[in-house]
Amino acid sequence: MRGSYPKAPKADLGADEMAVILYSGGTTGVPKGIMLSNYNFISEGMMVSAWGSMGGGDSILAILPIFHGFGLGVCVNAAFMGGGKSILVPQFTPEIVADLIKKKRPNKLTASTLEKSRRGEDVQEFESIEGMFNSWKK
Repeated sequence: MRGSYPKAPKADLGADEMAVILYSGGTTGVPKGIMLSNYNFISEGMMVSAWGSMGGGDSILAILPIFHGFGLGVCVNAAFMGGGKSILVPQFTPEIVADLIKKKRPNKLTASTLEKSRRGEDVQEFESIEGMFNSWKK
């Protein structure tokens, strides 16, 4: 990606125009498409980035699927809005996730990531982790 590329044309999009459709899993009823405007998408990324203190030196392991609101909003959009990076996980297995944590050393995770991946691992392998995002509620 470090090559030279032609400049992308500037897009003329309004804040209220639709940016993305996220599909719900139907956990509260019938599955549905949720339309988010550019403004929705940008403000969500900025709010989560500020709340999670994400900056240019931060990286998050994007283990959650990016077609899901949490995965796209936290693991990708908030990371980019804060100037950080998102480490994509090609396929979930505890071994792949643990290996990526060891090699890429992200400092942000989702709580479910650590729970699923940490079993049987040496705690020192996760010393780079400074913060976690969790959607779980009691």
